[in-house]
Amino acid sequence: MWLDEVSTGWAWRAAGVRNLVLPRWSTDEPASEAFMKAVHDRLRAGDAADVAAHAARATVRSTRATAAPFYWAGWMVVSFR
Repeated sequence: MWLDEVSTGWAWRAAGVRNLVLPRWSTDEPASEAFMKAVHDRLRAGDAADVAAHAARATVRSTRATAAPFYWAGWMVVSFR
């Protein structure tokens, strides 16, 4: 397993990818869509990936229907430097 993770990381870096935003578990599709839209909006505005993800979590969390951690806590940022 470790070798696969190293190989995958190398492939992303070789392709020029600096960050990945990944879900740790499946969640509600509309909440995921709102999260990713917020991340991309913040990235386009010039925020770093971790800052964008933090702001996106707050956006999803601010709605009563998606305030539970199930909807926003499962996202992580993986950086390749």
